[in-house]
Order: sequence, then C-alpha cells, then structure tokens
Amino acid sequence: MNVDDDAGGFIIFRAGPFRADEPEPGASAEWIEHCRSREFAERAAAKRATCSEARKIHQQLAQAYARMIRGAGGE
Repeated sequence: MNVDDDAGGFIIFRAGPFRADEPEPGASAEWIEHCRSREFAERAAAKRATCSEARKIHQQLAQAYARMIRGAGGE
C-alpha cells in the first residue's frame, strides 16, 4: 500500500516496487506467449516507424518484452 502525505508528498512503499521487466518466476504459458506476441509486434512497429524516436521506443519495448520472457523462463 502506498501512502501519499499531502503536506510533503512522501510516498511510503509497503511492498517492493513493481518492475514490469521482472515477472514472478513460474509465469503461465499464456503470459509468456502474450509477451512473445507483443515483442514481435513491437519489432514490426519499429521497422515501420518513420520517426527515429518512435523507432527507438518500439525497440526498447521489444527488448523489455524479451527480458520478461527470459525472466519467466520462456527461453
């Protein structure tokens, strides 16, 4: 649970921060397949992008999905 103090803006984390690129071990086969699908979609979007910034972001997203797959034991 996070608590926001209106006076100072402090946030207290009761649990560790969420890391999208570090899934819990033993992820389901459906989750791994979803990540693979998203990785391929982001790589295709990077190839189609006409703007270098968009291409860079799509490549970064594809790399993040690849890390999630490796972290879940999918490769």
